[in-house]
Amino acid sequence: GGEMRPRKPQTFACICAIDMMRCRKPLIHMTAHKLLLASLSLALGSIGFGQTIFTDNFTAGNTNNWISSAAGNVTFSSGVMTVGAADSNGYAALQLSNAITIEQGETLFFSLQFTTPAAVSATTNAFRLAMINTDTTLVNGTNPNITGSGYALFFNNKIGTSGGTLNSGQFIYERVPETAGSLLTVAGPWGTVKSGSNNDIVNGGLEVNTLYTLTFSATRNADDSVDVKSTFTDGALVNATVSWRDETGVFTFNTFAIAGSTIRPLAVDNVTISVSAIPEPSTYAMIFGGLALGFVVWRRKRSR
Repeated sequence: GGEMRPRKPQTFACICAIDMMRCRKPLIHMTAHKLLLASLSLALGSIGFGQTIFTDNFTAGNTNNWISSAAGNVTFSSGVMTVGAADSNGYAALQLSNAITIEQGETLFFSLQFTTPAAVSATTNAFRLAMINTDTTLVNGTNPNITGSGYALFFNNKIGTSGGTLNSGQFIYERVPETAGSLLTVAGPWGTVKSGSNNDIVNGGLEVNTLYTLTFSATRNADDSVDVKSTFTDGALVNATVSWRDETGVFTFNTFAIAGSTIRPLAVDNVTISVSAIPEPSTYAMIFGGLALGFVVWRRKRSR
């Protein structure tokens, strides 16, 4: 099945540090390894580790209220979510009850696996993925015009040639609140490509009956710009990556969507939404400082 977890403040149990503070003996009488562990615990306490917000492997069906933009277009069986089951150019969308806001230094990851069907067409915008923040509540079986802000990935499959080899491309778009339109069934509301216009995947594209892993991410920087990145793995797309920096970034997201467009039906599995923090340089300084302190005490005790 799936699991949705509220985002909680990250806390760390610095057991050794507490033990050190409770110790009535002078600091020099502490064992070296205990001081070392205490120092490390204090340093590591400031690191923001990753946290999984949502995960779904669909073993129990649609327990997380995925929404289809067209009746019968999204089905659940055998531990997968099938998108495009009714041969419709629609999407599957997930709306979180609590929006995710990334802070400076944090990265939001939207990752999934999908298996392509027995026939794969060569066309633009063949596969689409989006993460957005919208005030519109999506209703199953409908495809409303919405407004919101966020990012999308559109995949052009085998539409060009390079040296006689079919090539493909993945492109990042940004949605602005002023533009109303469908969430993902058409490209128009997403405006123009932000990540460039070249089909940079020259070793093919999405193949038939092939499993792919895709990670779409947004990292908020210290200046509030956002680095948006997409990475495919598996098949012929191992480490196929595209990225773009949004200087006036989007930080809040509550809706995540997947569309097969002309490549359907897609068998989707192992959807995960998570947030992780990148340690600041000062945090690394604390870690190395703790190591140095422990080493000094250890050397002092050995010299006695």
